[in-house]
Amino acid sequence: MPSWSPDGRSIVYVTWTTHGGHIKRVAAGGGQAETMTRFEGYYLDPAYTPDGAKVVFVSGAAADQLYAIMMNMAPEDEHPEEEDARGEIGGINPPNTLELRWMPAAGGRRR
Repeated sequence: MPSWSPDGRSIVYVTWTTHGGHIKRVAAGGGQAETMTRFEGYYLDPAYTPDGAKVVFVSGAAADQLYAIMMNMAPEDEHPEEEDARGEIGGINPPNTLELRWMPAAGGRRR
């Protein structure tokens, strides 16, 4: 889920692990990535505002990540009614705890 800054100098993106992830920023030319979030969590779709002053993103608890939800699901053979849906993800009802947030593009407190 990368997003270019309006001036083309940097890219923001999210990381994913079983414990949560972060929003990171890296220079468009490469180099060391900077972690912009202080706490691990579930972050989606970071995007710069048109003026480049803020990064807007969707946020939730780490347990809301699809990967974490799938790890907590019963094995597929315990859902015989879904046998026709092989290859598709079924039975997932993520919590409705997602929020739209923003932070200064230079980093800082989320709002």
